[in-house]
Amino acid sequence: MSQFLVIVAFLCLSAPSLADLVGAPTDIRAAAIAAVLPQVLLVLVVWLAISACGRTMDKRGSLRAAFMGDRIARWGRLASTTLHAVACVLFAWPDGVRQSLGELVLVDELVALAPVVLTWLAIMWVQEPIDRRLREAVMMRRLDEGRPIYPFQSRTATVWSHFRSTILVILVPIFMVVTASESIEIALTRSGHDLGTEDGQALLGTLQLVGVGCVFLAAPLVLRFVWDAVPIGEGELRSALLKVAEDSRVRLRSLFVWRTGGIMINGAAVGILPGLRFVLLTDGLLDHLTLDQVRAVAAHEFGHLRRRHLLWLVACMAACVFSLSIALTWLDRWMQALAPSFQTMSEFGAGGAAILAGLWVFGFVSRRFEWQADAFAAQTLSRAGAGLETPAITPEAAGAMIGALDAVADLNGIPRRRRSWRHGSIHTRQTRLRAIVGLPLEGLAIDRECLRIRVASLVVLGLSIGAVAMDHLALRWFSELVR
Repeated sequence: MSQFLVIVAFLCLSAPSLADLVGAPTDIRAAAIAAVLPQVLLVLVVWLAISACGRTMDKRGSLRAAFMGDRIARWGRLASTTLHAVACVLFAWPDGVRQSLGELVLVDELVALAPVVLTWLAIMWVQEPIDRRLREAVMMRRLDEGRPIYPFQSRTATVWSHFRSTILVILVPIFMVVTASESIEIALTRSGHDLGTEDGQALLGTLQLVGVGCVFLAAPLVLRFVWDAVPIGEGELRSALLKVAEDSRVRLRSLFVWRTGGIMINGAAVGILPGLRFVLLTDGLLDHLTLDQVRAVAAHEFGHLRRRHLLWLVACMAACVFSLSIALTWLDRWMQALAPSFQTMSEFGAGGAAILAGLWVFGFVSRRFEWQADAFAAQTLSRAGAGLETPAITPEAAGAMIGALDAVADLNGIPRRRRSWRHGSIHTRQTRLRAIVGLPLEGLAIDRECLRIRVASLVVLGLSIGAVAMDHLALRWFSELVR
């Protein structure tokens, strides 16, 4: 959910405002008050509510109070993002920032996002005592079971680690893209190019696309440091994971331990090019899962790389937003012909519809790619553990991935039926894994579904590009005819 909110908050900076709709100037003071004051009040309310949950935990030892505190924090982040959207749309907060600071590279975006991002950080700070109580309880159980334990980090270090792994990991690539795009535009302007012409816009768009692509490819090098990761040393674990990578037919640059102080059980795969691919596994995951379960998690991450899920996810979103934008542009022309005064209103609705559709597609496709990566892990481990005479998903392979998901749910305190925008629920993922036991390794239903998604995205992108080309030629022919 946090990554989703970061994307929404950033997209709100480009949303048309009510001031644009009515043609009124931006009241900078009112915009600043609308952006900051509600966020401060929200933090106060969340602090009071979560503090009450903490007192209930201390008095009664209520686990329900802990879950309520987590729920309040999640709803608080959602409310903060909603308040940010209101400030952007109704009070033109981003325009007010640009009028005050000018079009400085990245600075206006940083200032405009500061209220909502600082509110998220404050909510994490308020929530940390609840999480600490749970970690203290779990630590006693781990001591009884003889499992590894970690020294408790300070409140500041814990919050900062959580902020880096959930917020900065999305914000940093976004800021890199913004910096590249704005720098290219400034460089072209200073070199004497007229960006108001059709050729100037085409040149700008092409160079920005190349710049974004370069950032996209190089981002893994930066994210490694955002995540505080170090290479996995030589030994049995590294050899086992490299063997899984070989079985998965995945080339990667390195394997990393993601240092979280044992407070997070997770894994991640980043990068597209083999020389810039990384797989990260948290220290808590390596310490608390069995070797077979760690191999299953690694195979899951290798599945993302092998199936190029990141690249196809971007393609699917681009196909959705691009095609919908074209359709809404044509609708906008029709509305202008009927009622020119509705031009800004139609732009307002078109932009919002394109953003919402793109985010919905992102979640829909992302969940299916997660299911495919789970199946890929079961396929890979089945190939490694069975002979060629039994090319089917084995119970042991599926069970290793199911057990890993169980451990993630238990150690992270995640209810198995809780839905996730990007991953779906753990219960659904486990049910799907159980359903493929005994099926042939090739031709799984989820593989066919993901293939249809990829083909559909290519078809939609191709049709959209063709529609833009035809539209461009038609407009040029019409302008020459009128002349």
